[in-house]
Amino acid sequence: LRAAGIAADRRFGGGSLKSQMKSADRSGATYAVIVGDDEAAAGEVTLRPLRADADGERPPQRRVPRDALVAELRADDPAR
Repeated sequence: LRAAGIAADRRFGGGSLKSQMKSADRSGATYAVIVGDDEAAAGEVTLRPLRADADGERPPQRRVPRDALVAELRADDPAR
């Protein structure tokens, strides 16, 4: 992500998934990218929006191919 010019932080372990999501939310991140065992085996990531869209709704999380992650993030926010 950084090589593509997208700001990113990482966290491996360090508590439950719930506590890691709270930490990501408090950091002001727009998305959390989750790579669990299932995602890694499938060559995918789970993209979880952490902010509401223009309608005030938070879009659902979705799994995307790992090699399409940058394009997915840019499609959601062309300013990236």
